[in-house]
Amino acid sequence: MLNPQPTVTPTATQSQSSASYTQHETARLSANETAAGDYIALGFSYPDIFDTVPIDASEAEGAYFEIVGALNLLTKKTPAALVKKLRESADEQQRRQLHEAAEIAAKIKPAAQTANHTREARRLAATIKKNPPAGQPAYKPRFKLEKLSEILKQPRPTWLIQDLLLRDTTSLITADYATYKTFAALDIALCVATGTPFHGMEVKWGNVVYICAEGAFTMKDRVTAWLTRHHMNGNEPQNFDVLQVPVQIADDDTLRDFISDIADLAPELVIIDTLARCNAGRDENAVEAMSKVVNAMGEIRAAFGCHVAAIHHNNKSGTARGSSSLPSDTDTHITLKKQSKFSVLFHCDKQKFRDFDDFVLVGREVDLGYKDEYGREVTSLIFEKSDVPIVPTISTKDKSRLELLEILQSAPSDGLTSGAWQARAFKDLGMAESTFKQKVKELKAQEIEKIGNFFRVKVK
Repeated sequence: MLNPQPTVTPTATQSQSSASYTQHETARLSANETAAGDYIALGFSYPDIFDTVPIDASEAEGAYFEIVGALNLLTKKTPAALVKKLRESADEQQRRQLHEAAEIAAKIKPAAQTANHTREARRLAATIKKNPPAGQPAYKPRFKLEKLSEILKQPRPTWLIQDLLLRDTTSLITADYATYKTFAALDIALCVATGTPFHGMEVKWGNVVYICAEGAFTMKDRVTAWLTRHHMNGNEPQNFDVLQVPVQIADDDTLRDFISDIADLAPELVIIDTLARCNAGRDENAVEAMSKVVNAMGEIRAAFGCHVAAIHHNNKSGTARGSSSLPSDTDTHITLKKQSKFSVLFHCDKQKFRDFDDFVLVGREVDLGYKDEYGREVTSLIFEKSDVPIVPTISTKDKSRLELLEILQSAPSDGLTSGAWQARAFKDLGMAESTFKQKVKELKAQEIEKIGNFFRVKVK
């Protein structure tokens, strides 16, 4: 057992030159139980000695071996066996001394060549720290580690909407302005709230919280149209809750209050419409700011095991506005692309488990059964899945590619041979052969396909 007080005590003069005193004591103490015990006891009485004294490489190495050697001599145990010994020991003084000695050992910073010894000392200190002596608070780790065997037992993620949105994940839905983003979001939300299949995709019924940050003044007509189309007028879902003000989710206090306020609802789906309104005053192009938003979405998800979807705008180039950390750090990224005045394409930019095939929804006008203040019938749109083949979208900035594609679209259903297509391109557009070949090469990647000797628009 160690003596509770050191047998070596520094004088006032030695304290003034503590570095030389430490060097002297390191050299004097030998690796036997008594001397090593004295060194540990010295650490008990002067706990800051290793924080305040600059110890060079040779001194650090010597100090390390003195302390760890003492622990080995005292226990004759490996770190794993030491835990058992500490649990079974009735000698609280020894347990306390071992606990403190290990903490002292972890403070030593030996030279680079003794890095392995440093890791072992820290491992031993952590092992003892997790089993404190009686009377000390139980150790509460900040981070919970799990064995791989436990991870493998976890259930596989399940779908909120089959092949579209997973439960307990986050998603980003982006589009240009006036591309029916809110129509699509409401369609998704109402399907979840009522358990209605989403255009042929199975849906898990659940509570919905919809943050309508741009105001709910247009929501009445759109929801009424949806309910009319699905024969639910007068039987609206009671598990669909709307918040008509923005929630600044990147603010810690606001986020905490929001999670607390919806806790009794236990939502399956939370929709943020739009992300810009719920992230006011922050730089969308800054990685740090947008990472904060993604983390906030993750906290909402973790609180309820729900899906959190954010509606966001595209930039001028047609990609998600702001830092790329936003689409890259969410689990699913869906882009909406307008195909015509009343049709929109759903495109999967990213889905962690499986991408879904593109599909098109077409808007249908619905008479809502009431009139405005001027006596005109009020209508709105609902969306239905289209069976019409998808026409690939292409940037209008690349005029030659667009015109070349239009020639192919106007051709017979079999398509055009390369020679016939090139002849049309030269006749109609004055396109040179080299330009034609380059544009065809670009179009092959996504927009066209070759069947035998014929090129035609790819049907998705």
